[in-house]
Amino acid sequence: MVGHVMWARSVVTRSYLHRPIKTSTRQTLNLERDQLWPMPKYIDTHPMGSLTSEQLKQLQKAPKDKFGITHHDILYNKKENRVYCVLDAPNKEAVASHHKHAGIECEWIREIESTR
Repeated sequence: MVGHVMWARSVVTRSYLHRPIKTSTRQTLNLERDQLWPMPKYIDTHPMGSLTSEQLKQLQKAPKDKFGITHHDILYNKKENRVYCVLDAPNKEAVASHHKHAGIECEWIREIESTR
């Protein structure tokens, strides 16, 4: 059996303080858009329906989906059958598509800012 060795080339970049920073080529080339600019945040509301608190907790931990959505926070009130989703999303249309894909229609969607 032949072993494979992967070589990581180092590059020197400049920080905003103009001090050299040593990084690997892979780190330099694989930056995603949301690592460079913060993703906009949106809040929406919809009925809780058949969603359980456990399902909502699992959604909170879910990775970015095909619409570019991640859950910043999910708030709910079982008694009032209400869910409020705070999402990191590229745009309002992605939020609507994300919910539509799950069979949920949002009553409203608003762009917001967070103190976090």
